[in-house]
Amino acid sequence: MSLTAVYQQELKRTRQAVKAQVALHWNNLPAYRTENVEPFVSRVVPIVEAGQRRAISLTDAYLSHMLGTKPLGLDLSTLTGASVRNGVSPQDVYARPFTTVWTSIATIGFTAALAKGLDRLTSTAEMDVAMSARDSMTSYAQQSGNIIGFQRVADPGCCDYCQTIDGARTGPDEPQPLHNGCGCSAEPIYGSDASSTDFVSFSPGSLFDDVEIREHGELGPVITNRHDSFTGPNDLH
Repeated sequence: MSLTAVYQQELKRTRQAVKAQVALHWNNLPAYRTENVEPFVSRVVPIVEAGQRRAISLTDAYLSHMLGTKPLGLDLSTLTGASVRNGVSPQDVYARPFTTVWTSIATIGFTAALAKGLDRLTSTAEMDVAMSARDSMTSYAQQSGNIIGFQRVADPGCCDYCQTIDGARTGPDEPQPLHNGCGCSAEPIYGSDASSTDFVSFSPGSLFDDVEIREHGELGPVITNRHDSFTGPNDLH
């Protein structure tokens, strides 16, 4: 198994562990009223941030091993919590599943509303871990000075959209676009690989067949179907 495959596998394990833990807290709630929000948030935010810290550590170790250097010790404060969500507080983010329940219950019923809230919770937690890993790559490139770009590597079993951009080479300052549940990553371009100039851009509006990269106000660059409407953050979290 390649080092990149091991890295993707460990990130997946981290996302799944965080997902399982926050789901357990959700399902064990005595009720889903306003008074239950703060205690719930206070329990799950540290779980998510622990997952983010592990993703950062894994990324630091992975890139350092690829370059044959020691880990840099990336700044956790800039790669966790509100820092990866354009300043939006985790306390606000993890209260949202309750809003989903409250606004859905009248139309779909209590059980379905709880399931919808749980889905929002777990996809949010997985996305936070993925964004920490993604942002760790650009942070590492900035600090090391030895990486001139990244080549995207599709996760085994990835969606058709991620398969479309598999292998794309981009500059070191362009964050990898994501979508809910995305497990793709990237390999550093350096040394003898740095002579190639066949880079593409993942900037908002970039097109790859039916894939369009769009800017989400909170999540950064996201992978979307170019034919679908896209109105903002509420569509994806």
